[in-house]
Amino acid sequence: MKKCPYCNTLNPDDAEVCENCGKPLKGQMLALVCPNCGKVNALGSRECSVCHTKLSQSHHQLVSREIIPRKNNKRWGYIALIAFGILIALFVYLGGRYTRSPFIPGKIEALEFEYYDGNRKLLYKDYYIFNSTDNLSQTNFSIAYLGKNSSGKNPLR
Repeated sequence: MKKCPYCNTLNPDDAEVCENCGKPLKGQMLALVCPNCGKVNALGSRECSVCHTKLSQSHHQLVSREIIPRKNNKRWGYIALIAFGILIALFVYLGGRYTRSPFIPGKIEALEFEYYDGNRKLLYKDYYIFNSTDNLSQTNFSIAYLGKNSSGKNPLR
């Protein structure tokens, strides 16, 4: 049913002009509007077709017959969520690729220590071999001293 906005007369849905005053009905119709979600429901409905809120006949309003598509604002939320996920994956990938733990369990590492004087002149170098074994309960490691300067560097070759 269409309600005339000028004289409040109820007219059939297919009426173009008001039966009482003759003015155009401008594509409006009387419908039940859900107070919870705003969904337009047909007259006589007892509950909202979307959120199932109980409707009373006092919730009727004049609504436009034209269907106006809603803007899809969720699309931007999904795009932002995907972009954020890609950014996190990129940080994890690059962080793991360009950072290196100084000691990898089960691998033998060579250590070189340089000693300088107060004027930043190299005094000597010490050379060590470091081996670590790692299990879930404890970390074990062993270190072997190779020597100073060239005498310590030769065994590394």
